[in-house]
Amino acid sequence: GGAFGVIYQMGALSKLTKYYKKYNISHKPIIYGDSVGALIGVLFLLGMKNSRQMEIYEDIYKLATQRISKKPFAISSYYLTEYPLEILKLINEEYPDAYRLLSDNIFIGVVLLHKNGHCEKKWYSNFKSQKDLFNILLCSFNIPFLSTYDAKIVDNGNTMLAMDGCLRQEKMPEGILRIINGNHEGELVGNISLYESLIPPTKEGMTHYYEKGKEDMKKKICTGENTNTASSNYFASSSLPLFMLSFLRRKTQNVNTKHNLDYIFEDK
Repeated sequence: GGAFGVIYQMGALSKLTKYYKKYNISHKPIIYGDSVGALIGVLFLLGMKNSRQMEIYEDIYKLATQRISKKPFAISSYYLTEYPLEILKLINEEYPDAYRLLSDNIFIGVVLLHKNGHCEKKWYSNFKSQKDLFNILLCSFNIPFLSTYDAKIVDNGNTMLAMDGCLRQEKMPEGILRIINGNHEGELVGNISLYESLIPPTKEGMTHYYEKGKEDMKKKICTGENTNTASSNYFASSSLPLFMLSFLRRKTQNVNTKHNLDYIFEDK
């Protein structure tokens, strides 16, 4: 995951796409993704061209930059939900059967909030409909206070509040190549700060991290070398911030939730 910092993963996956084409590999990998990392995984598995993905990123970059520059001291300028909603609308138009194509190929991480206060990380890989897929994606994006989507999932018959999948890390299955935009532990690591991830980067930063992703993937493919990590992760392994975010999510569950999926499916 990683908000605007996903530009690093985009660069890495663009190099992987070229590798697949060069060696005529038709079998796509299974992808585990949190937050916007899951969305980029979706675009990769759907076969969207790298140039098209960059166009989408740049469109969102311009929209976010304009909003922040107009009202830099307004909290609403930093809300994130409308960006993935725009991309989901595009996916629905261009890939109306995305949920079928993606089932069992992508695992989307979501943090579920139990009534007893327990926070559980869960992976979803089977989608009943396009709307089900999009809801799970938006739940995986849901950062308390910065999101405007009432993120809920019906799990085993219970309606659960949900939060961003990045908020709780867990051990990946053996053989997983971890492409991390931040400074978490992984094989390919962008070392992008949390601040740089949450706001639009500079144009120079965008180019730098995209190219870094490509170079790190190339090195991994050619030599097997990993990126050297600079430090431990931000907050995902700390129980205190997760508790605080869980508290915020519960207390704001009916506040600031103006966005839903209706406008995407209004004609369906």
